[in-house]
Amino acid sequence: EQAITHAAQTVNSDAIWCVAGESVAIQPAVTIPLTYQAGRNVLLVGNDDAAMAATLSAIIASLAHHASGHQLPFVCRMIQGARPTDRHARELPRMWAAAQMAPQVVEPRDAEKLIDQVYEELLRREERDASPADEPLQVLLVAQLGRVKALRRPDDYDFGDLGDGPLSPAKKLEKILAAGPSHGMFTLLWADTYGTVQRWLSRSTLKELEIRILGQMGAADASNLVESLVGTQLGPHEMLLYDEALAQQQRFRPYDIASMTQLGRWIQAAARASGPMAST
Repeated sequence: EQAITHAAQTVNSDAIWCVAGESVAIQPAVTIPLTYQAGRNVLLVGNDDAAMAATLSAIIASLAHHASGHQLPFVCRMIQGARPTDRHARELPRMWAAAQMAPQVVEPRDAEKLIDQVYEELLRREERDASPADEPLQVLLVAQLGRVKALRRPDDYDFGDLGDGPLSPAKKLEKILAAGPSHGMFTLLWADTYGTVQRWLSRSTLKELEIRILGQMGAADASNLVESLVGTQLGPHEMLLYDEALAQQQRFRPYDIASMTQLGRWIQAAARASGPMAST
């Protein structure tokens, strides 16, 4: 709460400030500014299940906290591609439901239907052209992108999306990434490795994910994602936050996932401070 308040007061009061984790220095928690601008989506890359689950929880809770404080409905949609061994990620929907931020969850086989739903909502918002700050705050989360085959981009020589035919789920995701933030619709993608990112996302699509959160990885992968070798120098239980738009990078420690069971109280406190929640 202190980190979000400090950032809003001293940096940008119009941004949606999301907590990522604890600073490795003696500073407030590390925060991410989401604004209603192109590119303000988040890419997380790493295979530490507990760290990724904790970081995703902190970001999603921050979005729900903002919505509660501004009397906005909050909509979270999740494609749950977490592997059977991703114990903490598999538990996220249950934990979030207990914190009163229950997501709509589908398995990878139903990803196309969910992407269609989000894409249609984007088209409606584009047609209404209302202020994004007055629209329900919406987030799309794809956990373990590499297990969601429907979202893999076509090969460079595949011309299947040319012409007047329906767009593939991958092309719809590209449009959601490109236009969503300007209409209050943000996307979080979690991939296990940079190799998955390469196979699923084109270079132009990667530019729509300006905010990148990395676990420990090799020099080549780190350089491709953040143009820095800092990702190879992370200590135990450390992650790197890189914001391409700000040309800034910060190390942080993800929270202990077991300590995040009281997020609901934090969100409810924001609602009480702002008055009755707007009906959904």
